[in-house]
Amino acid sequence: MARKLINMEGEKFGRWTVGKQVENDRRCNTRWLCSCFCGEVRPVRADDLRSGKSKSCGCNSDFRLRNLGLQIIHGDSKSTEYKRWCDMKKRCLMQRMVIMIITENGGLQFALDG
Repeated sequence: MARKLINMEGEKFGRWTVGKQVENDRRCNTRWLCSCFCGEVRPVRADDLRSGKSKSCGCNSDFRLRNLGLQIIHGDSKSTEYKRWCDMKKRCLMQRMVIMIITENGGLQFALDG
């Protein structure tokens, strides 16, 4: 027996506004093209919208963290300096040392504890 399609076009779920129906996913779940409050547009499963599992594209959590004064993305994740920092952090965490010092101008200084 085929499932009855519920027309969700124009409805709001969290920060999503539902647009037109798009192609079902590989498991035959109904998907709708939704636009987020921030402007992001992407297909979202209908059951995720109705259950509240999907409330936004993820911009809401970024927005909340920025309001708390926290920076999420620094833009240097592909730099060699950042890769060295990650490797050094791994080594120090294995030895339980704290090494990061953030300076007043936002720069980083490295110091070994112990």
